[in-house]
Amino acid sequence: MTLSRKLLFGALTTLLALGAIEATVRLASDTVARATIPAEEILAHVQSTGMERDPLLGWVHRPLPDPSNGVNRMGWRYPEELTVQPPSWRAFAMGDSQTYGAGVQSEQAYPAIAQAALRAVDPKAQLINAACSGYGSLQALRQIREQLPTFNPDLYIVDARPFDQPRDGLVPPVDGAIQRLLFHSRLYYVMRVAIEEQRQQTERMGGPQRENSENGNHQDIVAQAAHQGVPVLFVDYPFWNQAQGDVRCLAPASRMPWNAPVAGVCAALQADGRHPRELFFDANHLNAEGNKVAGQALAQAILDLGLGPGGAGWQAPESKPEPSAQQGPVSYTHLRAHETGRNL
Repeated sequence: MTLSRKLLFGALTTLLALGAIEATVRLASDTVARATIPAEEILAHVQSTGMERDPLLGWVHRPLPDPSNGVNRMGWRYPEELTVQPPSWRAFAMGDSQTYGAGVQSEQAYPAIAQAALRAVDPKAQLINAACSGYGSLQALRQIREQLPTFNPDLYIVDARPFDQPRDGLVPPVDGAIQRLLFHSRLYYVMRVAIEEQRQQTERMGGPQRENSENGNHQDIVAQAAHQGVPVLFVDYPFWNQAQGDVRCLAPASRMPWNAPVAGVCAALQADGRHPRELFFDANHLNAEGNKVAGQALAQAILDLGLGPGGAGWQAPESKPEPSAQQGPVSYTHLRAHETGRNL
């Protein structure tokens, strides 16, 4: 057998072996290809009404469009048809069911309230509600990286708690045929997850730590948006602490990337003066009145920061501020304690 035939035979044997392993992995697990999104979260949402598996985001609305819930054919809770080129200023709001507006009509969700306020400045301004039940910083990062740039946004708005989901730094971009093949390969994901778990184990044992390796994708969101030349505005994630009877801000500026602005939506709810039961349905879902306060506060923050129609744009501080002694870290365990039922 000639050398060229040996090489060809070896290549074909390798491809067949990889194909067999890929088929075995697919039969063994239906969720491993989406391993960076916790499997239990995927299963919980696809088993609920109106959701379907998605290789990029874990789950999406189906069928589309869904006029009864104000969801358009893109899966976004926005009634107007979108063109690639916006008629004027355009922003996207991302987050979980708090941003989506669970329990209220689409026009009552706070992104729609904010859009109405911004249209007093620019009648053609668009603030698209791209949130979905259960989404967090990981889905927001993937939306920013893969979906939203096509629609030429002027601003990204992200309402996601700190340390909410595993980091997504190893997911390849879906730009070409090879990258797309890898993205849908479950064997590739098994290898990826194994490497990531080994890295985390090494860090826990005192080994060298990768910069910004904790849960949460907020810093990666800032970096990806900056690469696109689009500013990011975070929301301070209001939470009704029913045990204490007050409103807590789970994502204040002190716990967000230091070089990104944060809209004081939670702060506005705290300052409203009404009891939280008049603003919330439950721990993290706002009723119509709460959404009204949140939407108006968001619109005001966008305008005050120069991020809205005709704005000059946000200027990041030149240096990172020193942390306050009163600002303790929020543990991932503490935040996960509030997971049950928060997004369904």
